[in-house]
Amino acid sequence: MGTDGNQPVRGNRANRGRNCLGNVILPSLIKRDFPTKVGLLTGAYATVMGGVAAVASGVAVPISQVALAVGTPRGVAGSCSR
Repeated sequence: MGTDGNQPVRGNRANRGRNCLGNVILPSLIKRDFPTKVGLLTGAYATVMGGVAAVASGVAVPISQVALAVGTPRGVAGSCSR
């Protein structure tokens, strides 16, 4: 399975689309389904997003170091591009 050079662009657009949908639709669903707990659930959602972002930031460098040690010259992200 080869790449056509636009694969990273399409993946980036797909991720941005998912983020936009989650950030727009989820609060409205919370407001519709749990009108008395909007603040609590929105706070929980924001806390989980922050925690996941922190974990992702914490593991990004170790993963890239492992990839370099294994012999991937440009790291994990660079191995997908031409």
